[in-house]
Amino acid sequence: MTNKTLFLVFLPATAKTYDLWIPNELTVYEATSLVCKILGEQESRYFIPKNTTALYDRLSGEELDINLFIRDLGCVNGTQLVLI
Repeated sequence: MTNKTLFLVFLPATAKTYDLWIPNELTVYEATSLVCKILGEQESRYFIPKNTTALYDRLSGEELDINLFIRDLGCVNGTQLVLI
């Protein structure tokens, strides 16, 4: 799957990590919306997405730039993110 990257997305509201394939042609903004939709449906009792919800690099704690494309982040399969 060269057109998608596998991310391990940690959701603090559930203390769980989710494996998600995200298309490389999406911007981080679009990817955040997609992840919010998926996890919002999966964990509707614990997670309600807001306009301020963002993706962060789990290791550095830095917020991902919403204007960048996933392919431009330099991420590899297994990159860990946090959805806050």
